[in-house]
Amino acid sequence: MPRRRSRPSGNPFLDFLTFRLMITPIIIQIVFWLGVAACFVQGGMLIVGSFAVQAERTRASLDREERGSTDTEKKAKAAAATSFSAFTFAGGVAIIVLGPLMIRLYCELLILLFKIHEELKVANDRRGRT
Repeated sequence: MPRRRSRPSGNPFLDFLTFRLMITPIIIQIVFWLGVAACFVQGGMLIVGSFAVQAERTRASLDREERGSTDTEKKAKAAAATSFSAFTFAGGVAIIVLGPLMIRLYCELLILLFKIHEELKVANDRRGRT
């Protein structure tokens, strides 16, 4: 004898307690927005950091010159030894553009599982099985 599936009661709290209401799709949406925010923060940090990358040649030459310098002179020379990194800048832009897209695709695949489940329940109800 087939097991009878209980119908939603109309009471969201009761449906939540009896596992008729799925909360995972809501959690997936929250994870999506947190992931988008993380991509923007990480990408922004990379973009800002790309303007203050220390130049390798200058740093090596500063190491040779530092032997007779005072701490104040060392700090001033190290601050002057920065340059722009196009690779880091492009990485930051890529994270800002592609990160949310990849997170969206992943979250849509997870939600697709729940949509398939809902459609299977509807199809099962139409066939007369309860």
